[in-house]
Amino acid sequence: MNPCKVYFIIDNSYAKELIKKLMSIIRNELANIGIAYISRPVNICSNKMRSYIKEGLKKSHCVIIIADTEGVKPDEVRERIVNKHFKDLGINDYNRVKIILAHPCLETWLADEFKCRRRY
Repeated sequence: MNPCKVYFIIDNSYAKELIKKLMSIIRNELANIGIAYISRPVNICSNKMRSYIKEGLKKSHCVIIIADTEGVKPDEVRERIVNKHFKDLGINDYNRVKIILAHPCLETWLADEFKCRRRY
């Protein structure tokens, strides 16, 4: 059986290494999951985000957007992403796009724990 491919959209350079480490842990439990692509870092306010989502939906089963909250309430960040980037995409199944938000401290802690290089 072919693995379920996931397209990741990230907001900083060390998130790519972090995702690869997490996926290796997940594969121990769920062997049927794979990484279709990990985007170049893109700010959630950037217009590039919409094209990354569109590309991800074409290339994979689902898109996961991983971003930190930068001190803003998670609901506000999620709403900003949906309002700015989901419009006019014609997404029929919103279950194919997930937004995972992390407090910057948690993201930093995970990167340190998995020994990922951080570049600011």
